[in-house]
Amino acid sequence: MKAVFVAMLLVGLVAVGVGAGTWAYFSDTETSSGNYIQAGTLDLEVSGVGQFHTSQVVGGVGGDGIAPGDSDSWDITIHNAGSVDGTLTATFKNYVYTTEGSSTDPDITGTSDLRDVTYITMTLGGNPVDLSSYDTNGDTHVSLSELENQQIDLGALAHGTSETLTITWTIDPNADNGIQGDKIQFDIEFYLEQS
Repeated sequence: MKAVFVAMLLVGLVAVGVGAGTWAYFSDTETSSGNYIQAGTLDLEVSGVGQFHTSQVVGGVGGDGIAPGDSDSWDITIHNAGSVDGTLTATFKNYVYTTEGSSTDPDITGTSDLRDVTYITMTLGGNPVDLSSYDTNGDTHVSLSELENQQIDLGALAHGTSETLTITWTIDPNADNGIQGDKIQFDIEFYLEQS
C-alpha cells in the first residue's frame, strides 16, 4: 500500500509540474523615453510709432499746440511671443503734470485741468474697450485723470498672436483757457498674466 501511495504521489507531482507550465502568462516590456516637463513662457512685446521694442514704446501720443476740440490717435501692436496664453491689462501711470508751461499772458485764466478734459477711448483689434466703469463723474467721458493708476482689462492674448491697441485722445471742445500751456506726461504699462 505504501508503494501505491508513493506511486500516486509521484504521478500527482508530475501532473502538477506539467500543468504549472500551462498556466504561464505572456509578457512584454516597452520603454517610453525622452519624456520631460518644461515650463511655458510669457513674453510680451510692444511696438508703435515706427519703433519696435521688447519692453517699451517710446513716444506715442504727443504734440505741441493742441487746443479744445483737437483729437488724435496712435496704434500700439502688442504681441505674446511666449508659449502660454495670457490676459492683458494696461495701466496709465507716472503722471507728470505741468501747468501753464508756456502761457505768456498773465490775464489768461480758466478752471479747466488738462487731465480732466482729455478724454480717452480705446479699441483692441478693432473692438471697443469698455472704459465705462472708470467714468467716476458720470459725464459719459473717461478722462486721463479718471484712468490714472487704474488697471484696465484688455482681455485674452493667445500665445503667438498680436493685437493692435488704438488709443484715441480728444480735448473737450468746451475746455477753457485753464489748459493753455499745460502739459501732461504719462506711461502706459502693459501686463500679461497667464490665463
